[in-house]
Amino acid sequence: MSNQTKQLQKNSQPGAKRAKYVQDIKQTIDSGEYRVNPQKTAKKMIDFWKKHQ
Repeated sequence: MSNQTKQLQKNSQPGAKRAKYVQDIKQTIDSGEYRVNPQKTAKKMIDFWKKHQ
């Protein structure tokens, strides 16, 4: 592998903080405790579509 390819692979790996965040969410979902905030979800959807018009 070229050094550039190795660097790209390294950069695509999640950092320790992000990996912990994802693991915590997975555990919350698995335990049945994860709750969706419908207002926050709707706002993010609206913001997304406003950017892509």
